[in-house]
Amino acid sequence: MLMQPGARTLPGLIASLRRARSRAAYERVLRAADLSSEELAAAATWNGRHYTRNCLLRTESFELMLICFEPGQSTSIHDYGGEEGWVKPVQGELIEERFQVSADDTLVCTDERRITGDEVSHLPKGASIHRFTNPLPMRVMSLNLYARPLRSWNVYDRRKGHGRQRILTPAGRR
Repeated sequence: MLMQPGARTLPGLIASLRRARSRAAYERVLRAADLSSEELAAAATWNGRHYTRNCLLRTESFELMLICFEPGQSTSIHDYGGEEGWVKPVQGELIEERFQVSADDTLVCTDERRITGDEVSHLPKGASIHRFTNPLPMRVMSLNLYARPLRSWNVYDRRKGHGRQRILTPAGRR
């Protein structure tokens, strides 16, 4: 069977995701995508105080976000509120830390790794406590794909181990 090349434009990626019929298909589409940072520049917003979330498309089945990090910026330690997600750097690389709540109710980092544009990080449903950090002295962008769209997530206190729910409002999507 001849493999189709991955999407090279944002409209091509969106069309491929709309045709995908399963979570496994979403992951294959994102892994195969080969978008340049120039292709995504028009959708990117930047903030010197915190990373930004830029919604590229939201359907009933999935949500595609462009996440923009200035040098040294990190997400909070959070989960995907019971949804599944994939993260693919499209400019630069990210450090991913994964956490679990320990028996004494603190958060323990169980894994840390760098992910590049050649990789996609999969954060499974129900096991996705994590944080992403831009370790580079340059801006970093990632495509984040959620199946189904995020409606809320939990933000965790590392010392106390418990999360507090954050409801995403339409204004919080950008």
